[in-house]
Amino acid sequence: MPAPGWDPAARWQGSFPYSSNPRFYDPPTGLIGNTNNKPLDRPFPLHVSFDWGDTMRIQRWVRLMRQRSVHTRESFIEAQLDTVSQAARTLLPLVGAELWFQGAPAEPGTPEAQRQIALQLLADWNGEMSEHLPEPLIYAAYEPSHHSDEAFQMAVRNGVRAHHWPFGNMPPIEGLTRADVQYIVRYVREVQRENGIN
Repeated sequence: MPAPGWDPAARWQGSFPYSSNPRFYDPPTGLIGNTNNKPLDRPFPLHVSFDWGDTMRIQRWVRLMRQRSVHTRESFIEAQLDTVSQAARTLLPLVGAELWFQGAPAEPGTPEAQRQIALQLLADWNGEMSEHLPEPLIYAAYEPSHHSDEAFQMAVRNGVRAHHWPFGNMPPIEGLTRADVQYIVRYVREVQRENGIN
């Protein structure tokens, strides 16, 4: 939240010396760049910020920088305007492992046929998040943030009708309390964050 600037208690209490600014020399990647990612891990008050972007954008930027040995003004503009989602490219194999194989082609015009068409679009997609493509919308339905924390609670409590997998319905899970599921969800979210999936 923004600080209440009209309150003297919320105003800056001086500033740090220039020498306390982060410095980077000869990083392992051979590149220095930032896409709002967390470049350092220092405790408060030298932490710089509490609010950082994910790691997927910097991974994509490093990949773009490594694609050529010499960069031009145009190549930097291309990188700046890049719309490929590294998160989507990372998650597609996970989505595919769960969804790709579904047996014989479905009868044309059925919901199953539509689903198979959607999955084939994802299988052929490069992760470009263009507003002119259907794939980003399909991907958004399968990305981790598509399911809220409460959806996990409901799935455990009520079970889930098979809709993203070919293994049958998931029955309710007995013996788990709401607190147990919260711990499970917390773990899943931590793994997602560690991998830059928000």
